[in-house]
Amino acid sequence: MEIEIARTAGFCFGVKRAIDMTEKTLETESNVYSIGNIVHNKYIVEKLKKKGLTVVDNINDIPNGTVVIIRAHGVTKKDIELCKEKNLKIVDTTCPKVAHVHDIAEKYSNDGYAILIIGEAAHPEVIGLKGWSNSETIVIDENFDVASLDNNKKYCVVSQTTMNKSKNEEIISKLKENIKELVVFNTVCLATEERQNELKSLAKTVDSMIIIGDKTSSNSNRLYEISKSICNNSYFIENIDELCLNFSDSSCKIGITAGASTPSELITEVYDKLVANK
Repeated sequence: MEIEIARTAGFCFGVKRAIDMTEKTLETESNVYSIGNIVHNKYIVEKLKKKGLTVVDNINDIPNGTVVIIRAHGVTKKDIELCKEKNLKIVDTTCPKVAHVHDIAEKYSNDGYAILIIGEAAHPEVIGLKGWSNSETIVIDENFDVASLDNNKKYCVVSQTTMNKSKNEEIISKLKENIKELVVFNTVCLATEERQNELKSLAKTVDSMIIIGDKTSSNSNRLYEISKSICNNSYFIENIDELCLNFSDSSCKIGITAGASTPSELITEVYDKLVANK
């Protein structure tokens, strides 16, 4: 059995930055809260909770004057303002790539553009992003009817940073064909793009593909979606406990990749178990 781990598997810059900033804050501060999960990985969130982090869904549940961590996916501008009103000490771990998209949405909405967001409406990143637009904002996906848009308006399009690159490009192409005045920012993160591209290459060369990531993680789900379209024997697991596969053929090749919020120790555990069962 041959096992290959993708070079890009595991933490991206934004996730590592958020975790490092949170752990540093927990070392020096007490009464530390976060608005939602810092990243989309239950294993990481539980580790942070054990170190003292309290996760809440509503800012009103955070006592005045305490410390608040802004998650890597970001929050709305209104949320930031409410934190300031409550005199909270803000530690903003919003991924710089996501914060850049906030700036685009705010600027172009103030300039009279309607904002189109390519992404998942229920995703925290998209919810936060919508809150930085001061004009009409529409979340769209591959099933959206582009013809329903008012061609007398001018639009600015941005993308959820973890979008499937190919689908994102297809949607942008449709928009360009149907809208007269359109400003396009392809804001899919380069790290996401590199991870997806490496997966496409690796999935073509293996007999089975294992994707490790939290089921709530958008980028991990995108990886599984891409892998399944290339390698039929693709498996999406959260941790070693879900690795109940029997690779009996000693000549088979197995590929491993992981989402951007998957810690290296989970990847190593899966690899070690596969090696032990050779």
